[in-house]
Amino acid sequence: MASSTQKTVAIFAHPGHELQCLLGLKRQNATIAFLTDASAGTGRARAQQSMLGLKALGLSTSEHWEPITDHALYAMLMDRDRNAISALYGAIQSLLGNERPQTVVTDAAEGYNPAHDFCHFLVMLAVQIVCPNAQLVETPLTDDPHDLSGHEPSRCMIFDLTPSEIQQKSHVINAYCKTAGGILQQEVKDMRARFGEAVMVREILRPALSQEAYFNRFKKEKPFFERHGERRVKEGKYDRLLRLHPHLAYALGVIADPVNARPDNQ
Repeated sequence: MASSTQKTVAIFAHPGHELQCLLGLKRQNATIAFLTDASAGTGRARAQQSMLGLKALGLSTSEHWEPITDHALYAMLMDRDRNAISALYGAIQSLLGNERPQTVVTDAAEGYNPAHDFCHFLVMLAVQIVCPNAQLVETPLTDDPHDLSGHEPSRCMIFDLTPSEIQQKSHVINAYCKTAGGILQQEVKDMRARFGEAVMVREILRPALSQEAYFNRFKKEKPFFERHGERRVKEGKYDRLLRLHPHLAYALGVIADPVNARPDNQ
């Protein structure tokens, strides 16, 4: 577990993800950054709402970062915009270079949402370059929040919350969801239905999933975001479908190997 003298930075794809490990972040006095403003679902950005909630806990967002819109992120992935992807990666590197963390927290790559997975590996690759000695951990977003993913407990950061912390976390989440509504409110409801109120008692940050393990997982099955996207295209809700191959895989290729990445990689 990180000591109080160590610097912790959390970079999440969307505002609201901090709720998964809220008190763990507070115990580490973490600085938070959001890749996007979470405006895609409702047209209303949630970044300011998250900032107010974090401020109430004594936490802050990074002064070295300004969230981009969801539309901008999805457009750069869908269009395989090399320049925009590279610029975003450079901005994440600059953020980490300014903050100099010993621990970095990010979203788990679960195949649920391409923005979550892209954020995970964007941060991972930046950490490897800017602060290679930093500990990189992830918080599950849709999977079992108590799943150690095969890791020994000693390799994870485990926070057992006190009764007062549980009450505080519950209050923040309920207030947040009441204001945010929509998708986030349903996701929190579903999480509690699947895993019970135990999700409020313990928070776990586990070692971040590697790219190799991620791509191996989806060799024989499509990630949820592709299957969901296919349904939405058939319904006429989406004009285009964002896929793991070639869209997300290309973006990660641009970051990892900008010279040899090709838009037609399959």
